[in-house]
Amino acid sequence: MFNQILSVFTRLKPYKYVGQNVLCNLCGSSRRETVGTRDRYLNPLHTAMCTDCGLVATDPMPTEEEVTKYYTRDYRKHYHNIEAPREKDVRAHSARAVERYAALSSAMPAGAKVLDVGSGGGEFVACLQKNGVDASGLEPNEGFANYSRTTYDIPVISAMWPDVKIEKDSLDFVTAHHVLEHFRDPCAALIRFREWLKPGGHLYISVPDICNAANTPMSRFHFAHVYNFTPQTLRMMAFKAGYEEADIFETGTTTVVFRKIDAPDPNWFFATEHAARMREFFATNTNMRFIFSGKVMQRWLDKLKASIDKRQARVAH
Repeated sequence: MFNQILSVFTRLKPYKYVGQNVLCNLCGSSRRETVGTRDRYLNPLHTAMCTDCGLVATDPMPTEEEVTKYYTRDYRKHYHNIEAPREKDVRAHSARAVERYAALSSAMPAGAKVLDVGSGGGEFVACLQKNGVDASGLEPNEGFANYSRTTYDIPVISAMWPDVKIEKDSLDFVTAHHVLEHFRDPCAALIRFREWLKPGGHLYISVPDICNAANTPMSRFHFAHVYNFTPQTLRMMAFKAGYEEADIFETGTTTVVFRKIDAPDPNWFFATEHAARMREFFATNTNMRFIFSGKVMQRWLDKLKASIDKRQARVAH
């Protein structure tokens, strides 16, 4: 309990960085407008939307050195005040790993070579190996990478993705579960993953949907998510990087399986009105409107019900 309370206080402390101005990672535009000035803990955090394509990002963007330092040393401490996975998190992530594998198993036969990018505590890689998949992980935080190796005896590379050397056309599947939003250059990451994949190989991506109606406006932004995707911006970025859509899962997030194709789609910019719709979304989904809509009470009731259901499930077992 003390560690959980301390964890809240660590999140309330602003993470200091300098950053730099960058062009839109999706369309290359320099035109943007402010959509947020505070993070979910009321710390200063400037967030802007590209007025040409609608991609939302932290502005200024942290530098490569700042991102590397944050994820190799500070991220887990800043958001969770931990250096290794907690027991309750391991249980939850293990259960979700089983569900994720069940959804992807038809494209991951025994012997398939899979890399889980941002593998965290290693639960998904361990689940894949248990089912005969040749899986390994990539996790920049040394504490979590070491936990993975010692707990599950699985291969985990402790590095940032730009620093990893993987043979071209060597992987059947790359997975990145709630990871892409943390990268300062997600488009470059998708291109690199495509190089690693065999012809026709698959890429699983799951990211939060910034327009998810179930989320409160005040919780939209935080420092760790330097990009904020929608289904449209994720798909356009993947099409631009050389993928086609293979499958989609409706889970309250943007979760898509893409397939590597021979060349990028020249018509990747399909959502030409997306920026205008995003502008309308931010104008109408404000904190004040949310508070007076009754959704605050509904969220509290939903969380209470989920807590009761979870407690009853534990008692039943």
